[in-house]
Amino acid sequence: MTIVSATAETKTIKLTVYRFNPETDAEPRYETYEAEWLPSLTAIMALTYINKHSRANIAFRRGCREAGCGACTISVNGVPALACRALAQDGDVLEPLKGYPVIRDLVIDRTQQTAEMFRKIKYGREGKPIGFIPAKPEAIGVSRALTICADCHGCNSICPPWLESPARFVGPMYLANIIRAMFNPLEEYDRVAQAVDMGLYNCTLCRACTTSCPKDIEITESMILARQRAVEEDVLPEEVREIRRNILETDSLYGVCGKERASWATDLGIPKSGKTLFFASCEYSATEGGRAVLARAAELLQKAGSSLSYLYEEEQCCGAPLYFYGFQKEFREKAAKVQKLLKETGVEEIITPSPACAYTFRELYPKYAGDSNIQVRTVLEVILEKIRSKAISLKAMGNRKVVFHDPAFLSRFLGMVEEPREILASIPGISLVEPKYYWGANTMGDGGLGASEEVNSKIAQARLRQLAEGGAETIVTASAADSARLKQAAQALGREDMEIVDLIELVARALEV
Repeated sequence: MTIVSATAETKTIKLTVYRFNPETDAEPRYETYEAEWLPSLTAIMALTYINKHSRANIAFRRGCREAGCGACTISVNGVPALACRALAQDGDVLEPLKGYPVIRDLVIDRTQQTAEMFRKIKYGREGKPIGFIPAKPEAIGVSRALTICADCHGCNSICPPWLESPARFVGPMYLANIIRAMFNPLEEYDRVAQAVDMGLYNCTLCRACTTSCPKDIEITESMILARQRAVEEDVLPEEVREIRRNILETDSLYGVCGKERASWATDLGIPKSGKTLFFASCEYSATEGGRAVLARAAELLQKAGSSLSYLYEEEQCCGAPLYFYGFQKEFREKAAKVQKLLKETGVEEIITPSPACAYTFRELYPKYAGDSNIQVRTVLEVILEKIRSKAISLKAMGNRKVVFHDPAFLSRFLGMVEEPREILASIPGISLVEPKYYWGANTMGDGGLGASEEVNSKIAQARLRQLAEGGAETIVTASAADSARLKQAAQALGREDMEIVDLIELVARALEV
């Protein structure tokens, strides 16, 4: 295959390829090859070139080569991608999809599992013909959006609950097929009950499937819509019912009373009203460790010149879990109630440490409670602004090797990936180590909206092992829920030597707050 003309200057790139033949090899190995490069070089073109010029005999699938069939899907730097579309870059690591038996090299065996799962899901007509049923546009739109799935299996290979607990979660590809049928007006099976039975509420909504889907399908959004159907038909796990009760009765996801949630601010003298509201969130205020971070955050912001107010016991849950668990009616009512309170107290800006709350105020409230012209920022955004403007300077804390765990709401919902790393880079003596694979946001263990604690625990332990691989001494994150789960995982795995700290706490230490 001629990639560049003979007169053009040749540029080469190196690709590392997973090699394994179960019939002859005891263990997998990685081999590095060179390929001539041009801007349109795809992974499948590079593999073809390597096989021709290096006689590598790498096994890989090729299908339509038009990004339509999904047959060529492989893992590129830890993320599923269509080999016919993914542009090859120097240093790329090409591997088979995770979670499947390897036939050879980049070719996986997905036939048996797929056949078994689709038999289990069931398709076809049963019983008497149901006749004509008018289709609601919003329902049929969901079904049609999911029909473009290429069945590439990439979403499964990057899904934390499927990889770590397949018995409790069927996987996004198969669940999307169930949801597609659920919103088809001619469907005869009880797809809502089937979806719940197969783990609908064990999806962590980390959006890894959505952000890696080659067809740009909003898989995560379809999960939320399916949960709304489950609420309408009252087919819910008890854990989900308890979360709803907690929020509606105590204004706390975890059922913690207002007095305890507000205890962190008792001695700080923060006024109860003002234009800039510090929204503590029921995520951070639920635990002693989270409340300590809140106190540090408030002191840090005040030291940097921010004038804050705080609602104390009157602070209500923003309602995010209600939305993500499918309680649309209750979320709409909660959003309207909180929005009214904010307007009555004259709030013009919200600063919150919780990425989930920031996303809810910024993206969901305008849709469900109307525009309010309230600016919403995370504490990290304010800290970075103060660092860039030289309003604060951070002191050295000694040499320290750290790894950052990206919470799903911060990275995949708010799109904040480089910001926390810029903050870490501004602390003298901090050396940032990335996990083996880094793609915009880390691809394991994100998300905190799975109902099963067993599933969440397995994901957290897998994530901790991945974070520890680079030899970092400290794991830094920006989510109270993720921090708590990682600490539990460290204890379960006997890794108490790993320090797990919120980025706000680390910045506060560097400021000597």
